[in-house]
Amino acid sequence: MHVWQPSPFAKERNPVDAPLWKRVGFDPDQLPGSTRHYQLIEERSGVDPVDLTKVLDDVDEPVFFDSSHTNELGARIIGRALYEQLRPALEKAEGTS
Repeated sequence: MHVWQPSPFAKERNPVDAPLWKRVGFDPDQLPGSTRHYQLIEERSGVDPVDLTKVLDDVDEPVFFDSSHTNELGARIIGRALYEQLRPALEKAEGTS
């Protein structure tokens, strides 16, 4: 399975991310265009990924500590979301063993 991971450059704007934008030198006014860029990459990738792009959008605490890595909270949220997407396939595989 292919997984489309959350990206700080493709999420909803949130004031909690202001320190991140400063650290990585990114203007959050560019988020709409950056998000659209990520969507186009996914559409043109030729795969049907598990899309986790938005799973961190509603979190009101910092989750990214750089341009691609999350802290423990972010990792837990992503892990839960990924498991929920994979669980049906895992249960099916377990039932066929």
